[in-house]
Amino acid sequence: APHVFGVGDMLGGAQFTHLAVHQGAVAGWNAAMPKLLWQTAPRDADVPRCTFTTPEIGSIGPSLAEARLLFSDATATTIELSAVDRAVADDATNGFITLVHRGKKGTILGATVVAHAAGEMISEIAVARKVKLTLKDIATVMHPYPSMSFGIQVAAGRSLYSWVETVTRGPLFGCLRFLFGGRKLRGAANKQQ
Repeated sequence: APHVFGVGDMLGGAQFTHLAVHQGAVAGWNAAMPKLLWQTAPRDADVPRCTFTTPEIGSIGPSLAEARLLFSDATATTIELSAVDRAVADDATNGFITLVHRGKKGTILGATVVAHAAGEMISEIAVARKVKLTLKDIATVMHPYPSMSFGIQVAAGRSLYSWVETVTRGPLFGCLRFLFGGRKLRGAANKQQ
């Protein structure tokens, strides 16, 4: 019946408290508004998933394997928490951040975070997916330092700028370093003595 609304576990599918709360808000809105203004429930891929273990596990969107079934150019960037200074300072380096993305623009498809703050960290990716941010957007927005969410910026930056490392390690740059860098460094060292 069009005047009956359901939320939470009774609908089946993912069973998260935050999903039930969201469904309740949508149901309340739809019950009070004309059908023309009705909202729709979120798709399963848009529901952040979090398991509150130690460390926490948060994810949203497809895994790399699932994304590759949809997009041939899907790829993932993973950083270990040992690359996140806050995790190092908190002695909580057991975990990782994986961003699943595609295309030259770095369209964000999903993410998995295993960290002591994964529940909070995955929210940034949920917002990024909702408003269609790219890796460049995440990599170039200022994040507080040191924070766990800074790790998401590091992962986005690593993916976005990985070509720099590839290019600078190539034979052309090696030759230029040998021809110019080495002499300059030796010359500078001689002048300081």
